[in-house]
Amino acid sequence: SWSVNRHAPYTLAFEYDRWQTTELSRAGTATFTGSFQLDAEAHSVELLTTHTQTEKNLPLSVSSPLLRVETK
Repeated sequence: SWSVNRHAPYTLAFEYDRWQTTELSRAGTATFTGSFQLDAEAHSVELLTTHTQTEKNLPLSVSSPLLRVETK
């Protein structure tokens, strides 16, 4: 998932920033790839991945650390 140009943390607008998702493809052992395009107005993007595995009919979801990238 990714979000572009997020508002300042701890603000109401931050809570409603738009997130988008894309599918990842397995590229190797414990390696996945995906892609997306940024608009020219993008000055930052925040990224994270979420993985869900089911064991004995119980889902376990784990997310990566949040990564922020400045584009300009």
